[in-house]
Amino acid sequence: MELIHYHVRETDHSRQLIDLLCERFGRKSPSEWHTQIERGRLTVDGQLAQPQTPIEVGSVIGFDPTDLTEPPTDTHWLTLYEDDCVWVIHKPAPLPCHRNGPYLRSNLMALLRLATNGERMHLMARLDRDTS
Repeated sequence: MELIHYHVRETDHSRQLIDLLCERFGRKSPSEWHTQIERGRLTVDGQLAQPQTPIEVGSVIGFDPTDLTEPPTDTHWLTLYEDDCVWVIHKPAPLPCHRNGPYLRSNLMALLRLATNGERMHLMARLDRDTS
């Protein structure tokens, strides 16, 4: 099972899980989030979640997007330059740079993590999805 994690922020405090999910990740309705919870696709701090699960600052929400279908996009990026500190990538349009909307796996950062076995990295510059 592949989990996508969200770390609960100070501004998310004193909420129930379903409220947080609808506010932070609004592309799904409350009933769709309830369905995901019922299917066991969400965890809070490693435990299966319930819609009323209270959320604490620092908690980690896990979401299993296994059955999520993402819109098609060009995922063929190229390395232009690489050394010990910098990796210059040619990103095709319309590939998003990071998780956004329905693009949980089909984004540049997720693809780079796959290529490096999860190595931690940071974007120095971010291009809009439609920019190459």
